[in-house]
Amino acid sequence: MSEPFRMSRQELKMLNEDGFVVRENVFSAGECRRMAADVEQLERDCLAAKRNSKVVYGSYMFEIQRELQLAVKWEPDNPDVVQGIEPFAHISKPLRDWAYDLRLWNPSKDVVGQDELGLFTEKTTMKRARTGGTIVLHQDYPYWRSMTKIAHKITTALIYLDDATVENGCLEVSPGSHRDGMRMDRKMVDGFGSNELDEAKFETHTLIPVEAKAGTTTWTMPASEWLCAPVQGRLYGGAIAMLAGTAIDGTVQTTLPAGAAFGPVDLKVYFLRPVSPDGRDLVARGTVIHRGRSMAIGTSDVFDADGKKVAVATGSAVILPGRPATVTTELTLPDPAGSEG
Repeated sequence: MSEPFRMSRQELKMLNEDGFVVRENVFSAGECRRMAADVEQLERDCLAAKRNSKVVYGSYMFEIQRELQLAVKWEPDNPDVVQGIEPFAHISKPLRDWAYDLRLWNPSKDVVGQDELGLFTEKTTMKRARTGGTIVLHQDYPYWRSMTKIAHKITTALIYLDDATVENGCLEVSPGSHRDGMRMDRKMVDGFGSNELDEAKFETHTLIPVEAKAGTTTWTMPASEWLCAPVQGRLYGGAIAMLAGTAIDGTVQTTLPAGAAFGPVDLKVYFLRPVSPDGRDLVARGTVIHRGRSMAIGTSDVFDADGKKVAVATGSAVILPGRPATVTTELTLPDPAGSEG
């Protein structure tokens, strides 16, 4: 049996062509909040430790904390604001445990090309609101090659813990640039800064934003012949509605704390065209358009494998703050042998 979360053929094709793959909704909103809390605790621990002088290397400002065996990056334009911390797995067990989560570990095996892996480094990137600055344009490889002989076998996994948009400074990448190898259009300076790319020489028009927001999910379901009853040759409308409704409910769940209870209230589906049972995937994309304290409203669009929209749905869900989503008391079922006929 194959391991869960391994990369699909399509993802491996994207990786080869673009140099990166984006997976959405790998971790729930509640899990991201727990990770963020672990990161904030890490920062508090670092700031409470013995402080040292800050030194500028290239476009970065570092403080080496030898007792903790890590480096704190400070915002160069706001030197009292933490930009990042690296490494941290040796002093933060919660964050180390997240690093070994199979949702990160197993797809990394496919990127590296082997099943035996090890952590190379770990770092946080804060980018605080109003005070956080940009990260200088760079490739990772030039930094790594001076640290290890297997730099070509290192992969980076990035987790957005907050909504990442163009407006608040999400990651930008240049698709396909990995095939160029180590770029020669780096800054002509000595030392650490020579690893940085020169924006005056780099084709910045090739950069695209990698945005990710809470409140969106993507779901798939094969258009199987099993879903054709009662009319053969066309998918049953109820099956399409189930996929559309699941996309809405799953999207609402991404906005809730871990374990919070909620329940669907209504669902309205507009069927735009028939779906043939060709075995290919239907894709439903859900979006939350309103999230209140006790009510959420969402929409979903369903597409066939050719990208044609086949259905549109709207739905709502009631949110039950403070109520657990799982059954916490043992249920006793009646004994069929002892029941009356």
